[in-house]
Amino acid sequence: MMAIVFAPHRFRTKRQLWAYCGLGVVTRSSSDWVPGSKKGEWLRAPVQLTRGLNLNHNHLAKAILKAPRQP
Repeated sequence: MMAIVFAPHRFRTKRQLWAYCGLGVVTRSSSDWVPGSKKGEWLRAPVQLTRGLNLNHNHLAKAILKAPRQP
């Protein structure tokens, strides 16, 4: 793993390192607006759900981190 990341100290936070390795949690939504109670009124939906791991990542680093451990 160290050979792929090379210099983990170049990341300011551990979250940046996790995102580089493909383990950063992201939230995505496609429908942020819902019809309101008044006629023609639209309100912002209050739902923020996690949608999985980030899509832009180092594929080899993620494969190493998610690989099953060998005894």
